[in-house]
Amino acid sequence: MTESISEEIERGLELVNEGRIEEALILIKKLAKVEALTEEEKLRSYIIKGNCLNQLGRSTEALELGERVYKEGIRIKKPLLSIDGCFTKFWALFNLGRRFKIPEEIKKCEKLLKSILGETDSEIIQREAGVKFMKGYFLYWKDEYDEALNYFKEVLPIIKQSKDLFNLLCYLLNAMGAVYTGKGEFGKAVKYLRESLEYSKGNSPIINLLTGTNLSGIAGCYCSQGDLDLGEKFMKKSLEAFEIAATSGSGLVKMFIVYSYYYLVQIYWLKESWEQAKEYLNKMKLYVEDNDVTDAYYKLAKAQMLISSTRARDWAQAEKILKKLLEQPNISELTLTQLSLGEEFIPAIFSLCELYLKELGITENLDILEDIQPLIDKLFKESEHRNSYSLQAQTNLLQGKVSLLQMNMGDARRYLTKAQKIAEEHSLQMLARSVSREHDKLLEYLEKLKNTKESDIPISERIDIASLSKVIDKMQGRRALDPPEMIDEEPVLLLIIVQDGVSYFNHPFEENWDFDDLFSSFMSAFNTFSSEIFSESIDRIKIGGNFILIKPVESFLVCYVIKGQSYPALQKLTRFSDAIKWNTEISEALNNSVKTGEMLELTNPSSLGEVVNEIFMH
Repeated sequence: MTESISEEIERGLELVNEGRIEEALILIKKLAKVEALTEEEKLRSYIIKGNCLNQLGRSTEALELGERVYKEGIRIKKPLLSIDGCFTKFWALFNLGRRFKIPEEIKKCEKLLKSILGETDSEIIQREAGVKFMKGYFLYWKDEYDEALNYFKEVLPIIKQSKDLFNLLCYLLNAMGAVYTGKGEFGKAVKYLRESLEYSKGNSPIINLLTGTNLSGIAGCYCSQGDLDLGEKFMKKSLEAFEIAATSGSGLVKMFIVYSYYYLVQIYWLKESWEQAKEYLNKMKLYVEDNDVTDAYYKLAKAQMLISSTRARDWAQAEKILKKLLEQPNISELTLTQLSLGEEFIPAIFSLCELYLKELGITENLDILEDIQPLIDKLFKESEHRNSYSLQAQTNLLQGKVSLLQMNMGDARRYLTKAQKIAEEHSLQMLARSVSREHDKLLEYLEKLKNTKESDIPISERIDIASLSKVIDKMQGRRALDPPEMIDEEPVLLLIIVQDGVSYFNHPFEENWDFDDLFSSFMSAFNTFSSEIFSESIDRIKIGGNFILIKPVESFLVCYVIKGQSYPALQKLTRFSDAIKWNTEISEALNNSVKTGEMLELTNPSSLGEVVNEIFMH
């Protein structure tokens, strides 16, 4: 590659990183006229052009160019350039809504990386980082948040230092913000979304879209935390960014504008600013087209306004609108945003649930739950279809609350246990903490009702305890479920038993405690719930002032008796259960004690005491 041509290509890359897309395209057009360009130089210029086309929203052209670079790179035995061609195709496929093809591009890149010989380490490291970014981005789209974050955190410092990958930085930070939003960690989400704004350079349609999604993401975080004023401020800024992007003529931008108006209507609805809500509903209508996503969101916003009315005829009209929306086939998911546009019938389900709950609150007629149950069944089906762990957990929480209203307490506990398990397994920690608190409250309520007949419990009291409206608000993104402050529990007793109730290890944390009384109470509860405990359908029992936390480990049951908050204690119990399972000395001693009938002690085996001390005492 000649020095002057090399410098021009490097200059083109710098212009892209600075957001000066039109200037970069002019430079590439000039290079195309140079007859002396080598094949490698042509491909490098095509890569820059493909990047520009993607940013301008001309993704079909970018896809064709990326495929050309990929094939030509293989022909001239330049695998790194072929990988760069796959990067161009990756963004084009995302922008065109063909995400199912992404894994195929990732596999091509991984195969090419294995074939590379004679290239510098730095160039290989950058391509490896690019491939990991692609993997992380695809996993984030699938709501595989932890795995996505692992990739993102690994490549973040590389991308910040890479001239070739620097233009990915704003997208990476945006995705990290979206992941933390999905996990319910709104402070971290806002941090990364704001940082993405700092690196979103230029005035291309895609950058303006990205700016808008960053601002709307920040707005959503503030609204979920209850700060509607900041939510309103940032959502209006996002609307401005989307309207600037709309000047490019892209039809896709219209969807983002409509969603911003939709969210602003919700914000004013929550603030009870009815006139402003109506004003933005009317503005929203200007961007609506019949029978597409924009129309669906307009009808949703209109229905939600009608639900806020106190008139029965408005409620009936809202119900009619929402039921009609649910009858329509689902419009395919749109791209380029963490807002998951195109899932319009999910909020329609939430809104219909909200309407029925308002009716339930007024009439106290539990027959209304027969209208809510089919909607919950739809949520379960959709959460599985979309592989959305957050929606799965929250739907289980909602089902548990409905079971509470019906006084099906066994079902209520099972659904809450499942909700927490899903949230924990997928690191939705804020949601897991909230669900755990709801479970504790349920057990406290059951303790209170111990000697009360079901018929004597007022329906108004059940509705208050179930607090279903708060769950619906959370599922609509209006506000977060308030997780309790993390306070360490007061440990009482640690047990390891088998299914018939025989204990092989017990360690009291209190000096003066009544073992016989507590243990007999525990065994009574254990016998009552034995089959459920070993099927992992419940994870806690309440006896008097104590919670008994339960964790099956192969043929054993580990039980931790505490006073106080369950969630932090459950984390410790999980760590202890893992230690029993994976510490060879402890597992062998435990299996041997079953044969001999001897009890384990803190000093026998020695590692048992070390584990107990490390987990529960420090």
